[in-house]
Amino acid sequence: KSRWKEIKSENGPAMRHSHSAVIHNNGMFIFGGFSSKINFSDLHRFDFGTGYPLHFIRLLAILSFPGTEKWEAISTGASTGRRDHCAAVLGDFMIIHGGQSQEFPLADFRLFSFGKFSLP
Repeated sequence: KSRWKEIKSENGPAMRHSHSAVIHNNGMFIFGGFSSKINFSDLHRFDFGTGYPLHFIRLLAILSFPGTEKWEAISTGASTGRRDHCAAVLGDFMIIHGGQSQEFPLADFRLFSFGKFSLP
């Protein structure tokens, strides 16, 4: 039977919507979003863990043993705070495009290098 299960985390990013999320190596990265009249420009990584040959095995461990999850805030040199943007992974880069700032629509491209989060 298919069903949803919540993964609880007390150290995750602030509540938000209209953000982007991508998967790279053993992490999920979320960027930007909107909450209470604020456009976020922060980037956070959810660590699926290391030492597991397949990420879904780690995800099953998280579901079975709550409290093993780990969030990390990443310093990026800040992009413009935005919501409703697109994001993709290309090699070792996260690319974001467009979205909405506090004042106006955006049409720029931004690249984030995963750097230390890339596999050797």
